[in-house]
Amino acid sequence: MAIQPTNPITVPSKVADSLWITSLNIIAPDATRPIRVQMLVAPFISSTGEILKDMQKPVVISNLDTEAAGNPLVAAAVAAIYAAVENLVKTKGVF
Repeated sequence: MAIQPTNPITVPSKVADSLWITSLNIIAPDATRPIRVQMLVAPFISSTGEILKDMQKPVVISNLDTEAAGNPLVAAAVAAIYAAVENLVKTKGVF
């Protein structure tokens, strides 16, 4: 799913009108340490489907709970992820 940047990203002869998440990792090794999130986002040209991976940049959240406490969109995303994982575990009979 494409994400809309604040401003279009222009590279020689190309204009990327969106962003693409090329990697999303949630690191939660145990319950005693903060949940960490690492992402890579790249400019995306929606008209051609081209992802400009050579321009991708990292986005890091060092403590997901702290970020969610101060950002309602992150809090809603975390709640949606937990609900979706619970649903998938149940519907796929994982446990």
